[in-house]
Amino acid sequence: MGHGSARIARALGTSEDTTQRLVRGDARTVSPPLRDAVADLYDAWWDKRAPERTRAERAAAARARRRAAAGNWCAAAALNDHQLDTPGYRPRAGYRPATGTGVAPDIRLPVRRHYKRKGA
Repeated sequence: MGHGSARIARALGTSEDTTQRLVRGDARTVSPPLRDAVADLYDAWWDKRAPERTRAERAAAARARRRAAAGNWCAAAALNDHQLDTPGYRPRAGYRPATGTGVAPDIRLPVRRHYKRKGA
């Protein structure tokens, strides 16, 4: 639906490189906190398209849709939610353009501050 790796990375609080490795299927493992963040983001955005308020957002959304078409990725509505965490799961449906139910909100995880403990 046009969510590019940079936008997803900002929402997850990860690097774009990490997000791209996940998208390509190159990540061998995923930490439990990242898995939870991805699941939360999926719940928030599964039926929402990326915003296209600026030229840069429109270009990023177009690139993401081209990537989805090239990879024959189905929209989230065609996924079996009970199979998403099953290694090797392959949806039956392929790529089809989707408009969603609205525009996804901007999500940014709060910045985690690391404080030194007294005496440490």
